[in-house]
Amino acid sequence: MSLPTALEYLQGLSSTMLWGLCLAGLLLTFILRAFYNVFLHPLARYPGPILWRSSVIPYQLALLRGTAHLHSAQLHERYGPVVRVSPNELSYITAKAWTDIYGRRHPEQLKKHSDITSAPAGGTHGLANTPSDDDHARIRRLMVSGFSERGVRAQEEFFTVHIDRLITKIKETLFSRRGTTGTEDKDTIDLTLLFHATTFDIITDLAFGESADTLQKGTDWMSLTMPLARGRIMHIVASSYSSLIIPIMRQLFPGIVPNAAIQYFENTVASLDRRLAQGTRDNSRPDLLQPVLPHLNRPKGLSLGELQSTMRSLMIAGSETSASILTSAHYFTLSNPRIYRRLQAEVRSQFTTEKEINSVTVNQCKYLVAVLQETMRLWPAIAISLPRVTPPEGCEIDGAWVPGGTKVGVSQWSAYHSERNFSQADQFLPERWLPEGEEGAFIKDNRAVFQPFSTGPRNCLGMNFARAETRIIFARLLLDFDLELLTGRDEWEAQKVYIIWERCPLYVRVRQAKR
Repeated sequence: MSLPTALEYLQGLSSTMLWGLCLAGLLLTFILRAFYNVFLHPLARYPGPILWRSSVIPYQLALLRGTAHLHSAQLHERYGPVVRVSPNELSYITAKAWTDIYGRRHPEQLKKHSDITSAPAGGTHGLANTPSDDDHARIRRLMVSGFSERGVRAQEEFFTVHIDRLITKIKETLFSRRGTTGTEDKDTIDLTLLFHATTFDIITDLAFGESADTLQKGTDWMSLTMPLARGRIMHIVASSYSSLIIPIMRQLFPGIVPNAAIQYFENTVASLDRRLAQGTRDNSRPDLLQPVLPHLNRPKGLSLGELQSTMRSLMIAGSETSASILTSAHYFTLSNPRIYRRLQAEVRSQFTTEKEINSVTVNQCKYLVAVLQETMRLWPAIAISLPRVTPPEGCEIDGAWVPGGTKVGVSQWSAYHSERNFSQADQFLPERWLPEGEEGAFIKDNRAVFQPFSTGPRNCLGMNFARAETRIIFARLLLDFDLELLTGRDEWEAQKVYIIWERCPLYVRVRQAKR
């Protein structure tokens, strides 16, 4: 059939028939693509459910619903330590995969996937999202001193001020409600809100030398972070189809970027501008920017755009991780009276006053440290995979060759909830991290797979700070208060994951400790 004849034939068709032909063509394309993905794709030999191997849609729906971590764990339980969760993505739960994917490799390490490295519209990459290993190393080298153990100790007196304010806030709330009447429980507080406010106040103070003061103002910090997290998931899903989708959506729907996100970006830049205007300070008031400022806009230093992007990411990472750990730790310990009583006994026998608790002395509370370890295992702050991409020539991961251009990652939730790695994996058992557990009932636990702060050159910069902050706050509350859990199990387990957790309120009844 000649081209003119074909055009005449198409012109003679009704619009309904034309739409039918288009839909049939799309359906045929989808079927052929699915057939290729399942049977002919370079990853065809890797196990996984046929729907997930054939199309990106099932995994993307799980991401959008906030349940990807649960689905991933179920798939690993059925298919083993490596699962094909999408046509071009593999999920792992082994210790070897951690080092192969995120560790230092030669000649170079695996690159972060564009899911993580895309910069904000019109913005610049920073420490957390730069695709360049060299740029990451350059920026990290300038900032690392503030997050070292020595740096944490130097700033401890400044973040302790905010912990004091948290304790005072709880006491004021408790005492101000005594003698009041009404249906509201006068001894009830929401730890989720208090922890997020406190950790955000701490990181803003340490970064800029001025606190956001969200605890005193009653600002709901999570109302700013969750739209960002959900928007990031939508960005990941949309950009997987075409890199043009996001710019087009931004033009057609300017409101697609939440006002909360815009406010967050503006507040961060304003705080940074005020700090830059002060210049370098003497060492009487160190902050995270002090060692960075001499290198701003200098060769081998960093640009203003890089610093702005880095600080935006730091505000979320530096507060969300600690708040997540603290909230989860209180839920699990208050759900287990035996564990909570043992914690109280340990802390109250070790300390008699609040001033005795610091980043060094708190480490003597071995059971408290074990509880926080178990919290990060059972309810990791980052529950889903943060993918890397194999090089064009491919590479070996966990003893098997993986083709080039494949998304690969370790799912912390799946790894830590797998009986392959931990006995009684779904139970909250801090004893597994104590000598009595390591040499007893939990001797076969695969502790090498436990990497709550990731591993390799891009591991969490603030892990020393997070450990100190969570341990001190946890110990202070154990010393000063007796808490009773009010939030139910169903509400807790219904929480969703959009890179970070969409937290439910953690209501507790509080009483002043009798010492």
